[in-house]
Amino acid sequence: MLRRTRSYVGSARNRNVPSHAAKVAQRSVTSLAERSAFSLAQRSARLLPQHRTFLLALVCTAVSFGAATLDAQVRADSARTDSTRRPGAPVVDSAAQRKALARRDSIVAFIKADTIKSPLARFETPKSFEVEDRLRFTRDQILSSEALSLVDLLDRVPGVTSYRTGWLASAQLAAYRGDFSKVRVFIDGVELDANDPRSNGIPDFTDVPLWTLDEIVIERSASEVRVWCRTATQNRTTPYTRTDIFTGDLKTNGFRALFGRRFRDGLALQFSGQQLATQQGRVTAFGGTPASGKGDGANSTLTARLGWARKKLSADVYAVVITRDRDDQAGRDSTPAIAAFRGSRREAYARFGYGDTTGGFWGQVILSTLRTRLDGIRSAAETDTTVHSDTTRSREQKILAFGYSTRDVQLSFIERLRTFSGKAWHSPTARASYSRGIMSGGVFLERQALDSSKHIDAAIRIAPNDRSAISFSNTTRGFDKEVERKNETVTQAQAALRLGTTWFSGGVIQQSASEQKAPTLLVGNVTTVSSLKSTGFMFGAHGGIYKDLRFDVQGVNWRDGKVYRPQFSLRSDVGLTSNWLSHFPKGQFTVNAHLIHELRDPVTFLYPGKDALSPRAVASERAQITTFLLELRIQRAVIFYHFHNVSGQPYEYVPGIVMPRQVQYYGMRWEFWN
Repeated sequence: MLRRTRSYVGSARNRNVPSHAAKVAQRSVTSLAERSAFSLAQRSARLLPQHRTFLLALVCTAVSFGAATLDAQVRADSARTDSTRRPGAPVVDSAAQRKALARRDSIVAFIKADTIKSPLARFETPKSFEVEDRLRFTRDQILSSEALSLVDLLDRVPGVTSYRTGWLASAQLAAYRGDFSKVRVFIDGVELDANDPRSNGIPDFTDVPLWTLDEIVIERSASEVRVWCRTATQNRTTPYTRTDIFTGDLKTNGFRALFGRRFRDGLALQFSGQQLATQQGRVTAFGGTPASGKGDGANSTLTARLGWARKKLSADVYAVVITRDRDDQAGRDSTPAIAAFRGSRREAYARFGYGDTTGGFWGQVILSTLRTRLDGIRSAAETDTTVHSDTTRSREQKILAFGYSTRDVQLSFIERLRTFSGKAWHSPTARASYSRGIMSGGVFLERQALDSSKHIDAAIRIAPNDRSAISFSNTTRGFDKEVERKNETVTQAQAALRLGTTWFSGGVIQQSASEQKAPTLLVGNVTTVSSLKSTGFMFGAHGGIYKDLRFDVQGVNWRDGKVYRPQFSLRSDVGLTSNWLSHFPKGQFTVNAHLIHELRDPVTFLYPGKDALSPRAVASERAQITTFLLELRIQRAVIFYHFHNVSGQPYEYVPGIVMPRQVQYYGMRWEFWN
């Protein structure tokens, strides 16, 4: 019996067939340590054939208790290759794979959520033929400047003189070469029309919400200044939010809020609002008891946009509502007072666009409507008896524009149709420019039906190298025979030269005899002024002082004529703008500080006299104003401090209207994507 058992085991071993006990033990061994111990047991069994079955079972029992300990001591990277895995295939860790997939999905979701969509239509902006292209401002440049309103930016344009009657809520006008009608503003291609019956067709630039603009391009020809403004638009599907909160002297309080986003189907949604008050006698920004004669007031602004864009096609509707409330302002001595204002301006347009105005063929159709309401306010300052209570005026602009542009060529045609008071006025415009190498030039032609005039602007610029440039421009304005006005000509020449890091510039303006529009809002019933032939000289310099410390000086001196323009004016700006990258290499901090000094000679205004042929001339006092601005940016938040008229000296822009002395204005601007 024993001999037959041994023979069976031996025959099984010789046929390489494992016994039943060996099969069970081998089936329960899976780890590297267990396979090694099992191999040892088989070798021991061959050495002791009499007890091989018993020893094999004993070794397998010991392995089952020590397998975990032996396997824990084996390094993961020293394990043998799994024979079931295809040679060359990477080891798959299910946990790591799930983590990588989760991260990839989150990145894909973020990219989808932050997709940049096709931009909404933009109106054409002209090329510059100045000796230096310094009259273009992006949104960040607008916000970081000391400008509280549009006229503050216009003060940087040689030949432009701004006029204010008070602080933020006051009337704000601007004249170019002494003519208030020669400063024109276009918002998304729609011209800002003055619809107030007391304005004489001269717009009040308080109606331009500077804080809602993405870009400003100031085009200065020899005869007029055209300001092209582009309202803020959003291209990203991630929502954008900005909040401004500010306060200061003269009970200045206000806040702003902006929101915008794009959706995956190309839809655009934006809205913004502002509420401010600068009133000495009011309790809050929403009402109270006015302080008569101070010219203080309140301003409320609401804007909204709904649009859609995909590839080259876009359509949007934009609306803005501005409600203003300004107290009357008494003049000193014999100067008349400025009437109070209470009313609203509601403007909206629908725009359909194709293409991009910066390249290729483009076209736009804009339908705009304007409605203004002037609530009747009778006061001692009211001089215009033709204005009745609750005066409402409406007008429309219909614009058809198309053109073609490349890097070197710009061609466009604009047909502007105004309709109001049952009549229609056509104002066609054509523009052509070419730029290549050291030379660039352009022509602008316009037929202005409102004053029955047509004018041609021609300009050329030559820059032989990056250290010098010269420019020449000329404007000829003619009138229809029934108007009985002589043709006007204005010629302007400029030159700029760079020495080291400093640019020096100079120029001359030659102006023929002309007729200027008067600001009836400030002077009463005097509507026009005849000016003589005059010559003006421009000069300026700007450059670096030390590292990020820079300076900018510019001025204008007129030989003849003081009506509505100072004989001499000078503006100086010393600024420091730095990201301090040595301490903040990621650019999360910026300091922006400016000290600005403005000097202007007395300005003569013409007021009603005994009759219309003999107006009374009154000159303002000489004005010197120093302004300090400080901004600190930390990540996306900006803390700003504005100190107007640091010296505290009395001054006035309009004769008899004394401006506030020292005014401090401070707050925070915070924008974020969420």
